[in-house]
Amino acid sequence: MPELTVFEPAQIEEVLNQIAEQDSLNRRRWFMTVRVAIAGGPVSPPLHETMAALGREQVLDRLQHAIEALTGDGELQIGPGPRSGAVPPFSS
Repeated sequence: MPELTVFEPAQIEEVLNQIAEQDSLNRRRWFMTVRVAIAGGPVSPPLHETMAALGREQVLDRLQHAIEALTGDGELQIGPGPRSGAVPPFSS
């Protein structure tokens, strides 16, 4: 995502598709994984539109949080909860 010069829905969708293709990822699973990291759950408006609405910095922060949660203590807490630093769905 950092290489995007324009953080707009069409460009975001193109990059997500390119990543899926270059890494031989199942597109549906790849998008769902990113959706959960970004939106806090499996249901959201179109992913690329959600990402554009949140903005580059918020998206990168949420992706970093998900990476740290998955590689750190193994607990992934998304949404309001007792763990500090949880990612609330759709907050800015």
